[in-house]
Amino acid sequence: MGSKGIKPETPWCPPAVDGIDVNTCRTPRCENFGIPPIPRASGRRVDAEIHGYTRYGTGDGPLGSIALKCGRCGSVNTMLNNAAIAEELARFNIPIKQPACRTATCENMGIAAASDPSRYHQFGRTNAGSPRWRCRACGSTCSASSRGGRRLRLPEASEDVLRLLVNKVPMRRICEVAGLHPQVLYDRISRLATQFRALSAHYETSALSSTRWTRLHLNTDRQTHTLNWGTALERQPIVLLAIATADVSSGYVVAQHLNYDPDANPRATELLAYAAGDPQRRAAFRQYARLWLPYESADDGDSTRPKSASELRVPGVGGIVHENYTMAAHLQALKPWVAQAGYVQFSLDLDPLLDRLCLLTFSERVRDGTLDAFLVRINKDMTVAQRRQALAEAEAELDRLRGQWPQLTDSDLIRTVLAESLEEARAQGLPPGRVWIRHPFPTMSEPQRSVQPLTDNGRRPDAQLVAGMARATLRALDRYFMQVRRKINVLERPIHSASASGRAWHGYNAYSPRVVAETLDIFRVVYNFHLRGQDGKTPAQRLGLAEGPLSLTELCANSPVSYSLPPGRK
Repeated sequence: MGSKGIKPETPWCPPAVDGIDVNTCRTPRCENFGIPPIPRASGRRVDAEIHGYTRYGTGDGPLGSIALKCGRCGSVNTMLNNAAIAEELARFNIPIKQPACRTATCENMGIAAASDPSRYHQFGRTNAGSPRWRCRACGSTCSASSRGGRRLRLPEASEDVLRLLVNKVPMRRICEVAGLHPQVLYDRISRLATQFRALSAHYETSALSSTRWTRLHLNTDRQTHTLNWGTALERQPIVLLAIATADVSSGYVVAQHLNYDPDANPRATELLAYAAGDPQRRAAFRQYARLWLPYESADDGDSTRPKSASELRVPGVGGIVHENYTMAAHLQALKPWVAQAGYVQFSLDLDPLLDRLCLLTFSERVRDGTLDAFLVRINKDMTVAQRRQALAEAEAELDRLRGQWPQLTDSDLIRTVLAESLEEARAQGLPPGRVWIRHPFPTMSEPQRSVQPLTDNGRRPDAQLVAGMARATLRALDRYFMQVRRKINVLERPIHSASASGRAWHGYNAYSPRVVAETLDIFRVVYNFHLRGQDGKTPAQRLGLAEGPLSLTELCANSPVSYSLPPGRK
């Protein structure tokens, strides 16, 4: 594909969509922080005191990015498409399918009986005892059930599948043990994922409508999952990214999203993108900016070389979403949780763009001082012996400080050391928001931990920043991600073999991105509501969402809400 000119973008900056706008200054100390630029016709330099922003392109050709530069603090941010973020958020928030008319020619098609009861008659119950409705327009009937085994010939096999799936049994072995055909196994996984999404949504919606937390400490991080290949013809691995957020105190995984849309069609979307002129526009101004489309990866200067599915980032089924938009939509999905907490702290891993998106998503809370964010850096390359030595040295230093200040508790000692380190960094003239402070007392799981306060805007009390640095940790998500690797066979790390010159073997990894997404949804519910910690409680119990742990039998057999399951009668 040859080089083409860039079409003029209108408007000057991507407009806000549904209240979403991440194209502003990201520096909390700046007067422009969280304030969008004033629209104008061109990108010519203007008076910074009036408008505050200029823009310029980065990279060559239509595939280059376009950046927004703040005229007051000089920070530079790559522009993102707000409409793409809103589209991805809408994908996350698809409501649980409710019973509705399915007649294609009927005016009531797709309108749920629960949302508009006037369109339906109550029509008794099915043989299984499920409530049934009749459409007033066409006379067809629909039903729903809270029983997970509805319409299954072997409902007890669902529990077998779940128990084996979350205990690192390969897919073929699950088929052998449960006596199921592979297609039946994948149907069961889809049904369990739908059922578990409904269960999780019910508990979380109830909690968000009735609970308010004084303080909420959230971890956000990403995990990479490698699939064997997108299609059987082009056997190249495809990499997907799952972003998750967990509450530190309880361990509850609040949200988890994969940058994969099972219902997307990248090839068809590419035709629409060409018709809209997207290939000649920069990414932030494209009409179809959310998905990775083939033309984005195909133009590498060699138009004669055939591209594999992995290079084009097009799996066999569904579409891969730009990770930036999945990350931004994930943070937008956390707003209901943040709104229910008086004070919120984010501890973020060192992922590109994550710190900026977090600050801009919650800019109002950052300005009023009720939300702080911290980057956490950990040396994960240390051996066990090195970690033990570092821990012993930290314990010796803590003993020395105890003798120096016997009136202080260990928590107060940690804050005292962090406060001194923060003052030293400021005395050296290091810019606020770019200062790394070494935590004085690491742990075995987090050796050589360093923390960077992102919300030091000059108006934060030092005591608030120091307390946040003392609490900053990634342990909640590290434990969850470790469990994902240890308990889900298709998501384990690849095996490296010396006989294969160090090449990785992905023998047990999944082939279908849909299976990865559904398995992650299933395991999140199992982790939150079933797996217990050393205190005998589940994360849902600690957060107040559930009164007790739910057994795998209870998870499979019943749900607190009625919903429609995907087809599958086997």
